[in-house]
Amino acid sequence: SKKSNRSSPMTELERNKRLYQQRRIAEKAAEEEYVAGMGGWQLPMEGDIKNFLADPIFGSFSAGFTVLLLFCQAALTLDLTTTLPSGAELDLTPVVMGAESAIVVVFGVELLLRWWSEGLRPRYLFNRLTLVDILSVAPVFLGVDYSILSVLRVARVLRLFRLLQKEDFDRVVILFAGLDPATEVPDYWQKVAQVVLTVFCIIWITAELIYEVEYKANPTQFTNFFDALYFSVTTLTTVGFGDIVPVTAAGRATVSASILTGVLLIPTQLSQLASTLVRAVEKPLMLEEQCAGCGLAEHDADALFCKRCGASLTEEQF
Repeated sequence: SKKSNRSSPMTELERNKRLYQQRRIAEKAAEEEYVAGMGGWQLPMEGDIKNFLADPIFGSFSAGFTVLLLFCQAALTLDLTTTLPSGAELDLTPVVMGAESAIVVVFGVELLLRWWSEGLRPRYLFNRLTLVDILSVAPVFLGVDYSILSVLRVARVLRLFRLLQKEDFDRVVILFAGLDPATEVPDYWQKVAQVVLTVFCIIWITAELIYEVEYKANPTQFTNFFDALYFSVTTLTTVGFGDIVPVTAAGRATVSASILTGVLLIPTQLSQLASTLVRAVEKPLMLEEQCAGCGLAEHDADALFCKRCGASLTEEQF
């Protein structure tokens, strides 16, 4: 008789979970190796701060402050003078500027806490999301003419991508959806959020850049940020009414670059989303069977031979 030693099929979700756990184990081992190399020395409360920053409630508040900061930034391009019932005029510009500066200070403290939780390792400062945080607070903390570095404010919207980190995203979804902590969040939820956020960021960054380069040369059409946002939406969605047109070379270059960025990024994001949805619907099974010939560990559920080297995946015993 024949007897197979093949293991049970493994779903795509289980495979992704295993790969994620392996990556986390590798990261933990690297961290322990670093601490051991430092003679076991750690900063005070390093672990507590890391757990605090990983809390989904903190992540949600951070994202909410980011959105509030974006709208404060946009509101500063408006005439914020209002007339009180008494007839006196009240300028809200200092209030909005104060709120913007306060939020930036909070982000600066968060940046320092994240660096502290990583043991003040210099390499952490070159992490992509860390660079985004640095660019977000730089115009305020450098103490120079705000207009010179105002273009760096476009990086602030990218802070929202911190919530798309797999572990952080799952925690936030479980928290606000009221799911059981052991629930496996479907991968396509993250992909949907990624596509939506990518489109939003392209539109928002285009609006910010086009306003910065056009509002002085073309003040009749770009009177405030929301005019630029309207132009960004109509242009990047290929509607193009033509009622607002950039007149500077920098403005036209910004629009061209934004359209090309959208053409490159959005179809890629959509294809990844479609692929994830197909896998979620079909739920293809993978066989967790390591090939004795080449070591490949993943094969189709009905595979009899390794797709890499052709070796048999079954073992006959008499």
